[in-house]
Order: sequence, then C-alpha cells, then structure tokens
Amino acid sequence: MIQICIIKNSRGFRKLTMKRSSKEKILEKAILAMSRAPQSSMEQIAVQAGVSRATLYRYFRTREAMLKEMTEESGRLFDRIIDPIAAMDIPAKEKLEKFVREFVSAGARFHFLLYNDMFLMHEEIKGIYDSQTEKLKRLAAGLKKEGGLDSGVPDEWAAASLEFLMYAAWEKVHQGDIALNKAAGLILQTYLKGIGK
Repeated sequence: MIQICIIKNSRGFRKLTMKRSSKEKILEKAILAMSRAPQSSMEQIAVQAGVSRATLYRYFRTREAMLKEMTEESGRLFDRIIDPIAAMDIPAKEKLEKFVREFVSAGARFHFLLYNDMFLMHEEIKGIYDSQTEKLKRLAAGLKKEGGLDSGVPDEWAAASLEFLMYAAWEKVHQGDIALNKAAGLILQTYLKGIGK
C-alpha cells in the first residue's frame, strides 16, 4: 500500500509525497534478488532485502505467496510500460521500438519470470498473462496493418515471438553474453528482419 503524505514546506506550500510500504520495499528487493538468483531461499531473500526472516514471513507466509505477489507486481509494471505507449498516436513500429526499449531496461524486474511457472498455478495470474498477450497481439496487428510484419503470420505467433525474444535477451544479458544497451536493438532487428541474410 502506498501512503500519501502532505507536507507543508517553509513557503507554506503543500507537497504531495508518496511513501512505499515496507512490504513494497521488501517485494522490490525480493524481485531483484530472485532475478539475480532465481532459486534463492526465503532466508537468502531476507538477507538481500535487509530484513529478518521473521519480517519476511510476516508479509509472505510462503515462497509461493511471495512469488505470486512478485508476478502480480511484474504484471502491473508491464501495464505501466505498454498502456501509455499503446495509447500514443504514432505508427505501430515506433510503439514497438518504445515498448521494447523500455521493457528491456526494466528487464531485471522481469528476469525471475523465466524460472517461475506461477501463471500455470493461479487463475488470476493466468488472467494477467492473457491480458499481456492480448496487448502484444494488438501491437502485432498494428505492425501487420502498416506492413511491418508479414500479414500471413498469426497475431498469436507474432506476440509469442516478441515475448520469447525479450526473455532470451534478458537471459543473455543476465549471463553476460550481450550488453544491456545492445539487447533492445537485437530484439527489434530479429523481430522485424530476422537473423538470416
């Protein structure tokens, strides 16, 4: 839960600030810890988050409960990235480029999903995943309409291809095989032009 605080400064103006709860801070650190080491134990995550195991367990009774919330938070981040871009009045290719660049830069927040099959276990997580897939399909449909993708490629395939390229990029960045600043360009090149000569 985000707490909103109104503070009066020296000139009499009020300033609106937002404070993240302890749970949100722990969740953020847990996401980063799991992205670095997906098999981290609750004890290791507590150390990374700078809290005791008891504190971690107060907010998340099980590792699965924590993973579920991490996955939900990643879904909200996905929406915060793609929704404003999708609403822009620009060509679909520019939307794709903006989306991929922003999404790749947030990759550390999503990398743990490579090792998490949470969407298979919980209906609400599956719903988030399905919603994201629909947004990628709409992006692909816009690209096809503009001639940026072959019109014979099903939207489902185009969406899945983009998703898997992004996951592949995060994994290669994580393993040190490609630089983060090269990942978006490689995704776009592969998605739009392929890797053949």
